[in-house]
Amino acid sequence: MKDRFGAENRRFQYITETGTRLATLYGLEQVTAPILEYSQVFERTLGDDSDVVGKELYSFEDKGGSKLTMRPEGTAGITRALISQKMYADLPQKYFYYGPMFRHERPQKGRLRQFEQFGIETNPLRILDSKSPQDIAVLEGSPLLSNYLSNDSQKRFAFITETLSQLGIPFEINPRLVRGLDYYQETVFEFKSSSPLLGVQQGTVLAGGRYDGLVEKMGGPHGIASVGWAAGLERLSLLLDDTNVPATPRPIVVIPVPDRPPASTDIPATSVFVSDGAALHSHAMNVTKALRNMGLKTEFLHLTNSTSTKSQLPKQLTKANKLNASHAIILGADEMSKDLVTFKNLDSSKQKQCRIEDVIMELAKPQ
Repeated sequence: MKDRFGAENRRFQYITETGTRLATLYGLEQVTAPILEYSQVFERTLGDDSDVVGKELYSFEDKGGSKLTMRPEGTAGITRALISQKMYADLPQKYFYYGPMFRHERPQKGRLRQFEQFGIETNPLRILDSKSPQDIAVLEGSPLLSNYLSNDSQKRFAFITETLSQLGIPFEINPRLVRGLDYYQETVFEFKSSSPLLGVQQGTVLAGGRYDGLVEKMGGPHGIASVGWAAGLERLSLLLDDTNVPATPRPIVVIPVPDRPPASTDIPATSVFVSDGAALHSHAMNVTKALRNMGLKTEFLHLTNSTSTKSQLPKQLTKANKLNASHAIILGADEMSKDLVTFKNLDSSKQKQCRIEDVIMELAKPQ
């Protein structure tokens, strides 16, 4: 569990926005499920002997005696939500989600106890999934599951691999690949990174599979085919260079400069001032609103209780530079009387008086 600021937050935002854009292109809708679920939602579906249920759940009893669990993954909760709304009556259903998950694991690089996932579910085995060296040695000499597939499973898997080849998507078949959740069946898959930024143990950045029996197991109808996957935002963020993430737009600042200070220094800086100050304040707020309505990031620098109006503008421009603003829109009584603004480029220090409509047109142009 950790705090996020600045560049790291921007990387997470970039990942979720990119995922949302792509999911929308594929016709998926966003779904949101609670962080807290009744414990049986996970205990019934993930497998009693899985590591997640046996060691990693954050579970507790509430004041009413109900056993609740903080979600360790997204699929079971999303499936529960779709069943409760009887949305299986109108198939197919395609959804995406993102948000925090919780597992009591040993924290390390790319693996936290509170972590973020972006996942998809459509229509909504764990076999020898042991990390013991002795079990792994036995597994290496055991028969391959791929040698014991039914005819239907073989045909389905062949169709998947042929489709991947036709789409030009590189893949490797790993007959010993398993996922740690018991509801998976048929094909499971992982996207792995060989980047040293993650290391060998944390190389999986996305994983999922088919889980046809989960809906029925949770009380829904029989025979609903389902596929889903989830990606770990922490690991994707570690792989992202900040140069890949679009920079946040620089703000524009609106600076009202009254001809005289507020009538009383007891009036808070955020209040509407009397006389010319009140009219100027309202006018500057309307200019700010117009810029924001055009989708322009805008900061309003409130009037200060200064005894010298001449000292206000340099202080506000200093504040604008600290905000890394690109432009300043300066408003005084003279500009307001002419229905103009002073438009200042803070990089070049060039400024001019013009109409606010002209400012908006100039700022709205692609940079």
